[in-house]
Amino acid sequence: MRSIIALGAGVMAAFLTSSCDTTQPLQLDQQTFELTFSTFGASTVNYNVYDGFEDANGDMLPDDTNGDGSPDFFRHCLTRAPDSGNTHISNPSSIPWGFTLSISILREGQTVPEVITSSASATDPSLSVATYDTSGAPLGGVPPAPAPVTVQGRTFRFTNGRILSRARREVVAQTTSPLIELAPGTYGSPGSGRCSTFDPGPAVADAATSTTYPRQVVLRKGDTVTIEAFVSPTANPGIPINVSSPALSSTFSLAGTPMVVRGTTSEQGGPGSGFRFSYTTR
Repeated sequence: MRSIIALGAGVMAAFLTSSCDTTQPLQLDQQTFELTFSTFGASTVNYNVYDGFEDANGDMLPDDTNGDGSPDFFRHCLTRAPDSGNTHISNPSSIPWGFTLSISILREGQTVPEVITSSASATDPSLSVATYDTSGAPLGGVPPAPAPVTVQGRTFRFTNGRILSRARREVVAQTTSPLIELAPGTYGSPGSGRCSTFDPGPAVADAATSTTYPRQVVLRKGDTVTIEAFVSPTANPGIPINVSSPALSSTFSLAGTPMVVRGTTSEQGGPGSGFRFSYTTR
């Protein structure tokens, strides 16, 4: 990976000294562009997902277990049996995968670019996570709720059954639950109640310098921004992805409209491959 990054840095330097592209003119003295990253090319197992809740008094309603005045729920994930088409694999979607990232801006009239990402982001793929499934729509069907469960004298019930990808954000984020804590041997395996063993966090482009996503890039007239990204050769721990390495792609947009850039915004070369592109305002 380091050799790839080093090579990329050299190419970037040459890239910046080449002639700039001509794009649509800025309407203001400066504007904010949005940068997103996606990782496609994988299929994931689907779960039957339920909202679990404790029902200590048997009234069939969720208890306020943490005392904040609101009923409390947790995700409960069960592996689906094969569907009629002999598959229980979801359609490919963007998945939580790491990548390295470097963003630099050559301001008009300057000769040295300003790097706006952290130095660690160029070598540590854990600092950037591609956007992934946060859609509100389930994959289909309404699976029936499992029977109530009583463990160590505590009763839990389940509601709101739906079919979700194992790489769905709300599934990945649920790494524990009361049932796992009470009976890990029964409910501690993915698909037997546990949803996820590792949460990579929400999508982010360089967590060391930014917590917002999509990543924002502010440019003035005459500025040139250069983006360089490489997909991680391995998945984050515990992420159940049926692919050795997904394809990394990005969009650079203004007010929701992708801009025409110089270079390439995607890669298909497998682990460790990447891309670089630039955009110059006029």
